[in-house]
Amino acid sequence: MKKARLYLVRLPIISIVVFLICCIIAAIIYPGSHKEIIEYKSEVYSFTHNFLSELGSLKTNTDETNPKIIQEAVRIITENDSLDSLRSAHELPESPFKWFLKDENNMFQGLRKDLTPEKVNEPRQNFPKVFNPNGHIDIVKASHVLNSSNLHGDKMFVFVTPNTSEIDTSDDFEYIEYQIDKEGSPLSSFFKG
Repeated sequence: MKKARLYLVRLPIISIVVFLICCIIAAIIYPGSHKEIIEYKSEVYSFTHNFLSELGSLKTNTDETNPKIIQEAVRIITENDSLDSLRSAHELPESPFKWFLKDENNMFQGLRKDLTPEKVNEPRQNFPKVFNPNGHIDIVKASHVLNSSNLHGDKMFVFVTPNTSEIDTSDDFEYIEYQIDKEGSPLSSFFKG
């Protein structure tokens, strides 16, 4: 568990601190900004254009690095002016429309009024497909960040990717270790050289 804490807590904190220090050094050494994709140019350092615009593509919860997937996501967001953002998600095998809530009398209650106990017993194929945002690729346009108070905007494109496992419990961590032992890890391969 000490090794997991190092990789999941300490290393990310150290990485963020190093990143912020590098941003400060970059602001001193390279004070100008030039972002062709949003047609922005300035002779002074711009936190929003040098730093925030670089936060557009964030990878969390995964060590899969497939440049083709990233390139496709970037192509979609740059070619569609009407989009505010793009979020990766994978299709869920089970539909939450088949789930229940528990009411104050310990009785099952559908998530919506039309989801009666009989309705939720129908095959999952009778319900709409659902997608879980997985953090593999999240892109938010700088123009949206600068002009809005909400995170992803109203026009968020669903970019379907393969299932991405998250680590929220020690069981999840053991499952990821199993996956890496079975299939390998692009990140581990990169560091081993």
